[in-house]
Amino acid sequence: MALTRLGPRETEHVAAWINIVGALKGTPLADRAPLPEVENEIGQVDAAAVESLTTERSRRRFDSFRVPPHILVVNYFGIPLTGGLSSWSSPGFAQLKKFGPNDGLLLLADMIFPGAVTLAMLGRDHFLLDERIDTTAVALALTVMGWLENGEPASLKAGFKTPGAARNNGNAR
Repeated sequence: MALTRLGPRETEHVAAWINIVGALKGTPLADRAPLPEVENEIGQVDAAAVESLTTERSRRRFDSFRVPPHILVVNYFGIPLTGGLSSWSSPGFAQLKKFGPNDGLLLLADMIFPGAVTLAMLGRDHFLLDERIDTTAVALALTVMGWLENGEPASLKAGFKTPGAARNNGNAR
């Protein structure tokens, strides 16, 4: 959110934003009282934090987002398979099914910043639990740095456009 409130001058040294499982538009799970299952797992949930994740408030906030055009934005999240849900995401997944595809806590479409490059990890839920998460994180960072150094992602060269991706002119920051 802070990044979207700043202009090009204040963000001239920012080259990319990697949006990892971002609750950009909130979650229907926050639109009602916190799930007892969630509080049983993680403890008491802060009411103000839950309010900040409601869909109405989050979507209103999201509508005001303006990312400077020189910044490459990358969305990264999991797309779970029902047999591979973690115990943390299973209760939420069942409740969110009626709203559409979800990762157990968020609707998949609500994690996507429009016009950005989107990468998804098939078979992972919201928590992206994987025995190779460290390797995956390094690979993601190196891939984004490579895109910044070499101009733009191959998918953008094929015709998909991300604001700012081609404007970095190979200058990683």
